[in-house]
Amino acid sequence: DDAVERILRVKFIMGLFENPLPDLSLVNQLGNPAHKELARAAVRKTLVLLKNGKEGDSPLLPLPKRALKILVAGTHAHNLGYQCGGWTINWQGFSGNSDTT
Repeated sequence: DDAVERILRVKFIMGLFENPLPDLSLVNQLGNPAHKELARAAVRKTLVLLKNGKEGDSPLLPLPKRALKILVAGTHAHNLGYQCGGWTINWQGFSGNSDTT
């Protein structure tokens, strides 16, 4: 409830309830090449590996810069849709490798 209240407060301050409909004059801009490139850049900049910290004698992460092989395993390993998360043309993401052009 607290989070919803904060979101609604910001929307009210922004005036989104006075004119709730979108500006249809901008519809032809949706999905243009510049927007798609911006989305791709966001994916490149936000796909990161987390660091283990400095625990133990040899923490797994960060990986050595000259690592010869890296195993990527799990449900997201060969699924670009999952790897991109919400930063896809489908807004909420998708599963698979077919819609990433």
